[in-house]
Amino acid sequence: MAVDRGGRGLEKPGAGIAAALHRCPLFAGLDRDALGPLAGAAVPVTVERRQRLYAQGEPPEAIFVIGAGRVRLCRVGRSDRALTLGYRIGGEIAGEEVLAGVAYRADAVATERVNALRLPAGPVLDLAESTPGFGARLARREMERRLELEARIEALLTQPVESRVADFLTQTSERHGVPDPRGILIGVKLTHQEIAGYVGSTRETVTLVLGELRRRGLLTTDHRRLVITDTAGLRALT
Repeated sequence: MAVDRGGRGLEKPGAGIAAALHRCPLFAGLDRDALGPLAGAAVPVTVERRQRLYAQGEPPEAIFVIGAGRVRLCRVGRSDRALTLGYRIGGEIAGEEVLAGVAYRADAVATERVNALRLPAGPVLDLAESTPGFGARLARREMERRLELEARIEALLTQPVESRVADFLTQTSERHGVPDPRGILIGVKLTHQEIAGYVGSTRETVTLVLGELRRRGLLTTDHRRLVITDTAGLRALT
């Protein structure tokens, strides 16, 4: 397996690339003729935990279709404080801001081993122009992401830290929750620093909030994973 200058493993493209693209809702339904040029330009990429899929400020060259794993989008400001913008999991895309011709606006960091497809921006834009249905899905997805970001900003400005932590845990359980005799096990490991980066607080404050939620019987821990033991009670705090 070859390795690029950023230390990211690049696997030789195979015949399954088109099938992998079809598993992404954005590209689902495209026929072979429409998908062919894009599949031909795609390059499979493997990124290990804590490595970056791309970096904030890098030139706008490609978007990424996440096949497996989880990516955290993290923006670093002038104070060097990192703010987590969101996460991308299997079937979702990352780096789509390059389609507007702007540099990546966040670091995309693997929270576990990630397999993805690197798609040059040019063929994606060509597809959007030549296939109205795809262009409409792309525009709809961008609007959804914008509304999510606006909701995040409103929460940061108006909600106390406890509510933001409860909302984060509720959303994460909906995406990664596994039924458990105690309630809902969040199937990904979350550090207190990671939660703090998402809710716009400090690790120390998040630790105190999680401790209080445990004392109320709303959650417990299991080998560095959180278990929500009272979903309704946690949701009431959001």
